[in-house]
Amino acid sequence: MTIDANVRTPEQLFQAPIRYMVPAYQRRYIWNRERQWEPLWEDVKRLADSYLELTDNGTKSIPQDDAPRHFLGAVVLQQEVTATGAIGMRRVIDGQQRLTTLQILLDAVQEVYENQGLRREANLLEVLVLNGNLYVGDDPDERFKVWPTLSDQQDFRFAMRNDATGERPDDSLIIDAHDYFKDEVEDWLSENGEVKIAPEALRLVLSQMLQVVVIDLDAQAEPQVIFETLNARGTPLMQADLVRNYLIFKARAEGLDEDGFNQKWLIQYNDDWWQEEEQYGALRRARFEQFLYYWVTMRTGEIIRVDEVFNRFQRIADDHAESSEGVAASIREAATIYRHLQDHSSTGPMSRWNSYLTVREKLNINVDAPLLLWLHTSGVDAEQLDVAHAALESWFVRRQVWGRISAGVNRVVVDIVNELKSNGTSSGVGQLVVGLLKNQAHAPMRWTTDEEFVRTLVSVKSYGRIRRSRLFFLLERLEVDLRRGRAEELDLPDRLQIEHVMPKSWQQHWPLTGETTDAEPDERRLREHWVDCLGNLTLVTRHYNLAASNHAWAEKRDALSSNSVLFLNKDIVEHGKDSWAVADVRARGQRLAARALEIWPGPDKF
Repeated sequence: MTIDANVRTPEQLFQAPIRYMVPAYQRRYIWNRERQWEPLWEDVKRLADSYLELTDNGTKSIPQDDAPRHFLGAVVLQQEVTATGAIGMRRVIDGQQRLTTLQILLDAVQEVYENQGLRREANLLEVLVLNGNLYVGDDPDERFKVWPTLSDQQDFRFAMRNDATGERPDDSLIIDAHDYFKDEVEDWLSENGEVKIAPEALRLVLSQMLQVVVIDLDAQAEPQVIFETLNARGTPLMQADLVRNYLIFKARAEGLDEDGFNQKWLIQYNDDWWQEEEQYGALRRARFEQFLYYWVTMRTGEIIRVDEVFNRFQRIADDHAESSEGVAASIREAATIYRHLQDHSSTGPMSRWNSYLTVREKLNINVDAPLLLWLHTSGVDAEQLDVAHAALESWFVRRQVWGRISAGVNRVVVDIVNELKSNGTSSGVGQLVVGLLKNQAHAPMRWTTDEEFVRTLVSVKSYGRIRRSRLFFLLERLEVDLRRGRAEELDLPDRLQIEHVMPKSWQQHWPLTGETTDAEPDERRLREHWVDCLGNLTLVTRHYNLAASNHAWAEKRDALSSNSVLFLNKDIVEHGKDSWAVADVRARGQRLAARALEIWPGPDKF
């Protein structure tokens, strides 16, 4: 393998007929105004202004070595074998963002010059962005010296044609970059309107004073290996790039067309949904990156680091001797499930699956993804899936209410995946999940018992101990269950909020009544405890009269009665006709706990 490294100017890169082809596995164009376009343009302006100053606005010449320079970075190219007499081609292994931006900038300046009648300068720049007609065959896109990855080709084609017609593509960074540079060039020329050589100075800067280190690989080099080596920095996005690259490299080795393979299997993961970042623990990662992490975890049955995704993925593809399309099909099937997990709406009929998805959403559960991917891609029958979903929901909800730590849950999930793989899908998968959760020996992972669950719901202070969003979910889910089988089942009001029945500031309108217990003879302290327990918490609509929140029970009862659309409040009004004291709070807590046991049964009820 031969490698050459040389410093090149844009003129040296682009003047001869050439095509720089961005492979299908490369990511879309992602450079933006704040981080890349503005700094690049500021550097270009600085060089142009410096050149005008050194040449005294063109009245004197300077030695070439004294001309200002700006280094843009490096690109890695690989020679492509072409027929004798055909236009030269290079595959862009690394640096496609830089090359693409440079072409956009050159073309934007060329278009401005052409529109302003600066024919000589426009023609000199046109040579750097378009191949002449002599070198263009049946494919008109051969005019372009840089040809981006499939996802960007339509936008690039639109941006690079001065006479572009038709509907402008939406949300295109490539077109936005072209527009940005055009506007900046027009402003700069206007500011330097009296300087006759300003257009020439800008052209010279762009063609001769910018520098790129070009690393040229011969045709025998393995681009996939080079790409992995160049990008072995462990950054999250790069892991997804390496996976795409390897799949396309594998497809090409199998004799498949890489563009066709990318179009069929991979291009969908370039869309905005998959590239949008979400919070996963302490880190933010693109959805596709996180999905690959879960998919590899599911396939390997091992807990891995994020920067190990590609290495483990490569082992999967190689060790199992799967074809590139077989691996891609497995990813697609799991990706469909994962998108449903993340895009779930909590509205709709409360099926077992919908109920669990709502729990995942409200409690921000993601760690179970490898297990769900396995369950939904392994042919498990619907009945056993429901059992598994119900068991997982109960296990997670009871853990949240009891306040168990989350560390170690990923180990439980991976262990269950491995047990299910060993057992297969021939017998009761759902019951096996129940048994594996039930038999967790490590105390923090244990399935909370009915007694523990009820005691926590009834007598442990919930408000302030359970995160507000999770406490809201608990009350909302109880309300949904109270509506079960009724006409109002799907009509849960919007913008509900948590309300204390006995107010936290009860001292003015809620006189002490002498209610004490043997364990707590001080009624004040008794109230201070029970006021934050579940039995004293409810939900109210936005129409609820907040002014009545701290008033006497009779006014509070009337305000809650006006919220009769909520069954949580109907229960309070019905059982608290004359007063609302600690005994009422305790009794309501017992009623809600009994309802919670039906929603989230213990392991012995499956």
